[in-house]
Amino acid sequence: METFFNSKVSTTKLLTLILYYLAMKKVAYFLTVLSVVSLLYCKKDSHATEAVLKNLTGLDACGWVLEIKDNKHLEPENLSDFNAPLKDGQKVLIRYQTTDNGSYCMVGPTIKLLELRVLQN
Repeated sequence: METFFNSKVSTTKLLTLILYYLAMKKVAYFLTVLSVVSLLYCKKDSHATEAVLKNLTGLDACGWVLEIKDNKHLEPENLSDFNAPLKDGQKVLIRYQTTDNGSYCMVGPTIKLLELRVLQN
């Protein structure tokens, strides 16, 4: 029986085993790094929630925002992409993703709307 400690193991076999071990170690390292990077930089999950349209045009650099539960506000970047009537106090159902973009209005985080449906008041 051949073992690492037995002199019958050829140098070629030993070198092959060491190279194989190092290659597997690199693959494991690469997969670990890839997993961490994908967790850190993946797109944020989309959220679905009811909201109320609020017109904050009177405030500096503000326009239409969405008010969700607990009086929190969301600033949609692409509200004009949807053919929805903009009426202050209109209830809507939205699905969105948060973005890392800055806000001029600064009443809440900026979002990208994925879906917007007008609800009956």
